[in-house]
Amino acid sequence: MSAESDTDIFEAQRPRLLRLGYRMLGSHHEAEDVVQEAWLRWNRTDRGQIASPAAWLTRVVTRACIDQMRSARHRREVYPGTWLPNR
Repeated sequence: MSAESDTDIFEAQRPRLLRLGYRMLGSHHEAEDVVQEAWLRWNRTDRGQIASPAAWLTRVVTRACIDQMRSARHRREVYPGTWLPNR
């Protein structure tokens, strides 16, 4: 495959991946971030080993979203400031 056709394959999936990321994360900005991460992984991967690009990209975006949500939960659990007293 040429680099252009690999880009075309990814770009054809981009709108669907953005919708998936947005549904999972609730933020367009965070969805863009995970799709960008999928793009970087797509470029580093030997696509000869990928039977279904759509399924592979879906898996990458889904896992990136789950990682993002776990990270956000961890950030909420570690509060750096002082707690306000209960009234």
